[in-house]
Amino acid sequence: MATDILQAPGLRNDYYSNLVSWSSKTNRVAVGLGSKAYLWGIDNKVVSVNYENTNDTSQETDDNTEVVTAISCSGEYWILVATAGGKILLIDQKENEVVAEYLTTDKKCVYCIIWFPNSMNFIAGDDFGEVYFFKVVEQDGIHLVLEKNFKCHQQHICGLALNNTYDELAVGANDNCCTIWDIQDIYRPELKFILPHNAAIKALSYCPWTPSLLATGGGSKDRKIRFWHTATGTLLNEYYTDGQITSLKWSHYKKEIVATFGFGGGRGHRRIRNRNDNHTNNNNNHQSTLLCVYSYPQMIPVVEVTAAYNLRILSSTMSPDHCSICVATNDSTIRIYRLWEKSIEVCANYDSSRKIGDYGSSLIELVEGITKASGPIR
Repeated sequence: MATDILQAPGLRNDYYSNLVSWSSKTNRVAVGLGSKAYLWGIDNKVVSVNYENTNDTSQETDDNTEVVTAISCSGEYWILVATAGGKILLIDQKENEVVAEYLTTDKKCVYCIIWFPNSMNFIAGDDFGEVYFFKVVEQDGIHLVLEKNFKCHQQHICGLALNNTYDELAVGANDNCCTIWDIQDIYRPELKFILPHNAAIKALSYCPWTPSLLATGGGSKDRKIRFWHTATGTLLNEYYTDGQITSLKWSHYKKEIVATFGFGGGRGHRRIRNRNDNHTNNNNNHQSTLLCVYSYPQMIPVVEVTAAYNLRILSSTMSPDHCSICVATNDSTIRIYRLWEKSIEVCANYDSSRKIGDYGSSLIELVEGITKASGPIR
């Protein structure tokens, strides 16, 4: 059951948009609703983000150009808001005002944004298959400086992910592929591999305890979670689900991964379980699976959240402590679910996973320098 629910009228029912982001500095969730952005606190107070329509009023504009398509909080006080008209706005949470703005070439629309840990660099993906590397420059004011942009895909960029050493980028797109890029030199990104699915790829997540393990999730014509060794491009395993996969997030405390679902999540085929429940509930013919936590690498469901059949999750964000997930759903609500408890060590949840290891291949584990899979991962 959700621990908190926010009514969010104006929330776009759009698979491609990313409209929730959890700030680690203020512990507030930034939400894009229509052409506005808001901050939702754990005290249930909602604050409107103050930014003005900066369009040239001398020309006619379509109101849809101001619709928020992506929102992303840095590790500091910055919030980025992207609009359908090609704007990227940098907002200071402390002052609640826009401090910098960038307009993409030909007003290309940005739908996904990720920050580097330094909170000064970020990556954005647009609806024409291009990726942009930006830097926040604080010199004679604050500016968004484009450092590099390049064509990654032929269609809409749906998802972005960085590995835990921040030298490798995964890009998912509407052309049913995920590309892996070496970005040690951002001015000369190198394509390493093209990883296929049978539908758009929005859900991307690198494992937090190893830099070369990537999980990808396919859209409604694919419905598979695939695990890849990105150093070699090897498909390690795949798991069929009943729904469109809209996001994937690894646990920082257990060998587990959570998947959120859009169209077709459930249909009564999957077991309804939680950590303290060993029985199967088959009375779910009119329910949809919103999200499911799986053990890794066995992919055994350990927690499952169901709801009305037509409800689906559009996008998600993790809490700063990595214990809770916040999701945007198509019934115009924002919901928070607590999935894990904070612990000191990330460890295997099942004895068998110690035998299988992280990659399921002794050869690949040798490549990774793993000689024995045992004990906690620090």
